[in-house]
Amino acid sequence: KGFITLRDGRIMDASLDYRQGEDALVELLSLKEGGFQFFTKEITSGRIKRPVNFVLMDTARLMDERESMKEYFPGEKDTLILVRDPDIDDPEIRAVVDAFRNGASNVGALSAATGLSFIRSALVAARLLKEGFLISSNG
Repeated sequence: KGFITLRDGRIMDASLDYRQGEDALVELLSLKEGGFQFFTKEITSGRIKRPVNFVLMDTARLMDERESMKEYFPGEKDTLILVRDPDIDDPEIRAVVDAFRNGASNVGALSAATGLSFIRSALVAARLLKEGFLISSNG
């Protein structure tokens, strides 16, 4: 059961299981089937701060990228090991590599250490797995 919270045409928040904010929105918009119910409730704030058009375009891009990287997309509990340092000047990749150096070993820990969303952390890890900078103990 998930929720997307709207206010004045703006996406304010989303939740699905334990995911919150944009991570939940990506998952909710990825669902192949489901139903909708509408409730009226006063909403004053939420986790999603960006304009709706930007959020929807970015969510579509993340969904496309996740689909194209599904062969390398790490499982939530997969142990990831940095085997060599990428010489790539990308702030998200640098943040993830630093998190590995500081003891992160799975996507959840990467997300917590970097402040990146779960989906963004997993996509960076997938790119690093694909390029051979990471290995996964689960495959």
